[in-house]
Amino acid sequence: MRVRVATAIILATGLVVVVGLCPLLIPRFARWQSPLTLPVARCAVSLGLVRGESASRVRAAAALRRRSPTDEARAAANAGDYRLVGVAGFGVNFPGIPHDGEAQLSTQLGVRQILGDGDGGDVYSQQYQAASYDFALRYNRTLMQHQSGDLR
Repeated sequence: MRVRVATAIILATGLVVVVGLCPLLIPRFARWQSPLTLPVARCAVSLGLVRGESASRVRAAAALRRRSPTDEARAAANAGDYRLVGVAGFGVNFPGIPHDGEAQLSTQLGVRQILGDGDGGDVYSQQYQAASYDFALRYNRTLMQHQSGDLR
């Protein structure tokens, strides 16, 4: 509960409070996969509190969140490209595709790209994995709806 209160303080007071709270809040937000985790992590990157590979993962997650998987899937489908987007973890899965049909559909339609970087345990990898999963889920669902004729 304290984490949510701190989030409200950050949003209400701006960057001054964020500077003091970023290092404390990042690990706590990861437990709940809060949608505010990524902005707090991006804050930490911009302040130089997070560097290297971790900072790259935060930037990659933010870039995925800015993209429009629905628009991208529609454009691909209109061009006749029905390849799926997968997410790398312990293996590759295809969010939005029924588990029992993943192998058949990925073989039949092909794979457009694989997002994710494995099942890393740190908060930055988790943020990238969550962004990858959300992107692939929305992309694949839109693609399947388009293929079945529900969207045109």
